[in-house]
Amino acid sequence: MKPSSLLIPLALSACATRQTDNFSVGGGGNGAGTTVDQRCPNGMTELAGVQVALGETDQNTIDSYPGTVIVEQTYDLDDYCIATYPLPGSKGQAWTQDGLSTGQLPAVEAVLAAHGRRLCSVGELLYGAAGDNNWRHVDDKDDRQDSCDPDNQNPSQLGAFSLCVSPTGLHDYEVRSSWALLDDLTAEPLADSYPFGFPGDGRYAAYGDNSETNTVYAPSNFGVHFHDPKEDAYVDDGLRICADPGGVNSAEESDWTAQITALLNAKTFAGWLAEAGVNAGDTGG
Repeated sequence: MKPSSLLIPLALSACATRQTDNFSVGGGGNGAGTTVDQRCPNGMTELAGVQVALGETDQNTIDSYPGTVIVEQTYDLDDYCIATYPLPGSKGQAWTQDGLSTGQLPAVEAVLAAHGRRLCSVGELLYGAAGDNNWRHVDDKDDRQDSCDPDNQNPSQLGAFSLCVSPTGLHDYEVRSSWALLDDLTAEPLADSYPFGFPGDGRYAAYGDNSETNTVYAPSNFGVHFHDPKEDAYVDDGLRICADPGGVNSAEESDWTAQITALLNAKTFAGWLAEAGVNAGDTGG
């Protein structure tokens, strides 16, 4: 499969954002709950739908990172909600002490779905990081300015680096990558580098770079990489999540607050999933 032609880098609408602060929601998770008058779940920012050119334009970089750099093309995104911070999701919270493997992601998807959330697509994460003007780094259009946490293994609390904010108002990109769903538009130009198919059947990709600059994938907002499902988790493969805008259910939000408390107590995704997987099963029936 050959890459499609690059499209004109024209942003057709300006970035519009609206943040939803965390708040306490009454009601228990075992009831039907009520619909809350907000479009995004707690801790998320709403980004307006946009048609915008995103991705790497420098041919030397594209040639240097075959199969691990997102080539510029035009993304057509609907309105969506995206976490203002990576999980656990709020300023002042600690990053997890581990990352996620491809093999853990189906369980993650099940937990998210039970609480009105989902994995982002690569395109959604990319726009959240690069914005309307296709910034190569979260803190500068072209060059990294060292505004973000330099230690992806033992980073400071979320939000500790106040200038590590993307053009769309999202915090703490370029510290750890985030798992995402590999959308067709991103995948097509990469496919020639994977003649036997993407690892893990191409459902998941780890989007974005981290605080290191010597990675095997492009060290910018345009980086993407893959892991085999048999590989263990890497600590620098974390998670920033999304949701579809609409009615927010109070019971789901109450349960989600409990899930985040469990994640903070466990300190690891692995420990959280061991408990959350049981809880997700309980909510099903």
